[in-house]
Amino acid sequence: MALYSVVTPTTPEQSYIKYMELLEVLENIAKKGHSLTDQELESSEVLLSALDLSKAVYQYGRKEFLHYIKSYNLKEEDAFKFNNLEARNDFVKLIFYDGSCVVRNEFLSKYFHIFKDKSSNTLESNRNQFLIVGFSIYHFYTILKYYYADTIFLSHHNIFELYKICDIFKVEDSFKNRVTCYINNFYVSLSKTIGFYKYHVYLEDGHLGGKNNKFKIENDDEYDDINRLLYLYQWKYNGGFGFGI
Repeated sequence: MALYSVVTPTTPEQSYIKYMELLEVLENIAKKGHSLTDQELESSEVLLSALDLSKAVYQYGRKEFLHYIKSYNLKEEDAFKFNNLEARNDFVKLIFYDGSCVVRNEFLSKYFHIFKDKSSNTLESNRNQFLIVGFSIYHFYTILKYYYADTIFLSHHNIFELYKICDIFKVEDSFKNRVTCYINNFYVSLSKTIGFYKYHVYLEDGHLGGKNNKFKIENDDEYDDINRLLYLYQWKYNGGFGFGI
């Protein structure tokens, strides 16, 4: 459990005003999942495309993607719309609570290293299919599309779920580094989203946090406000207990 001290503003009046402002932020987060404007959310979207890949990763990804759609006789625009495909030949099926997909085993193991160890407790397998518990297929698709050399967006809505997949599934470093960089750069505005609190364990020591963290915080006021929000969130919505997944 992380402990946070709250720096008291200069006067009781300032303390009260700050307290009410931060409570309003938390109430917005509880109601909408964030306390940001549409413009703030839009400006925080980051596009990743084939231009962000090395030549080798791009060529391999396109080859694998074309092999996939050819093997299942799919149109390119429909490649991620079919949730009822069965594993064939060297493909495996991944079953999520909200859909399923098929991926060639070699491609899957290359970028999601957990699949190199089929005995992992995270996976419930039956030779050519895996039951994936606690993850959405749509977040998994986002990472899969990246390695297929397709265009994706990183945003405040998906970034912590993507980091969670990177951590649990041991995703290859090039993508995980981009997710980490996003979290570091948008740390302050992410503190106004529900994911910041739901997945705060990833922002603590042992993951991205600790004394050598690279969170981009411009000044002491931002730092103090984030600590106050964490303290108030624990008190108001988390029963005073530590953060967890």
